[in-house]
Amino acid sequence: MLFPRTLTIISTTLVCAMISLSSASVQTAAGQQAEKIFDNGNVYAVQNRPTRPTVVVFNAPTRITQIMTYHWNNGRGSPAGTIALRSGSGETYGPWRTVGLPGQGGVPSAYWVALPDITVPPGTYTVIDSNPSTWAHNAATSGTGIVVAEGFAEVVQERGDPIGALQRVGTFDKARRIDVGRTAAGATACYFREAGSSHTLDIGLTAEGAFLRLETGDSRETTPAPPLRVFAGKQIAKGGYATNVFTVLQAYDGEIEFFTPKPEQGDFVVLAKGDAKRFFDMVARAKDEFVVVQSVAQPANTDIVAIYNFTTAAIPALLSCAKAHVGS
Repeated sequence: MLFPRTLTIISTTLVCAMISLSSASVQTAAGQQAEKIFDNGNVYAVQNRPTRPTVVVFNAPTRITQIMTYHWNNGRGSPAGTIALRSGSGETYGPWRTVGLPGQGGVPSAYWVALPDITVPPGTYTVIDSNPSTWAHNAATSGTGIVVAEGFAEVVQERGDPIGALQRVGTFDKARRIDVGRTAAGATACYFREAGSSHTLDIGLTAEGAFLRLETGDSRETTPAPPLRVFAGKQIAKGGYATNVFTVLQAYDGEIEFFTPKPEQGDFVVLAKGDAKRFFDMVARAKDEFVVVQSVAQPANTDIVAIYNFTTAAIPALLSCAKAHVGS
């Protein structure tokens, strides 16, 4: 049995159409062309049931536009099932339903093809096939299941900090710790500051809207991709260890803009374009917990910051400061 080296030489109109549609969507959404990102296919005879996990490594956020597993199954093929990816931390992406396409000689459903069109963060992933008993492997793959994946490494675009390091010019309410300052662009801001040994967090208001700005020396682990949601969250522990899973305590339902000025560092800015009080209420609800910026499509991708001192008592003073100095 000969196995085609690439997806694109599978001689069926349907596969060509699927590849064309996938590539078009990628070009429209990101301006990048999908290409092979993993391929352990070969032309040698195959057996069923892989003896080792199929592991792929992505060194950057990677958009997976299509993924295929091979099910020769002694010339009988196998009804199409699902494909998924499981990260080293246990997060599962998928499962994605596949279309079963004929293989060489008309073998039915020999190629299982899925079009996830999803971005996964950098890391090591195990491919999960829903029917390993018919999944093909051979000595050339060292016993791992045959997989071909297409996509591209996403370019993390740096978005400039709309606030910048605030320069304090006065105090509005000493008891509530509300200061007046200037943004990097010279605009007036009213803000409340929390500072720790390794970070500075400003919660405030400019003419552009309410904001939360974190500056930290910590390195960035993930970058949540739009669409995003922002909420006060309680971190869930499992087996005595913190997880990247949160219970929503209070969500902010207004429009936001999200900035990561230094892609390699954990700094970020949330700019709320809706009701400022509702945004501050959400931040205050996160006291002793976290404000979470989360990717809706990929919930494991988050930016978080702990809130230690900001409470609802500071909100009236912050809004009054903005009314007096910012015009909000």
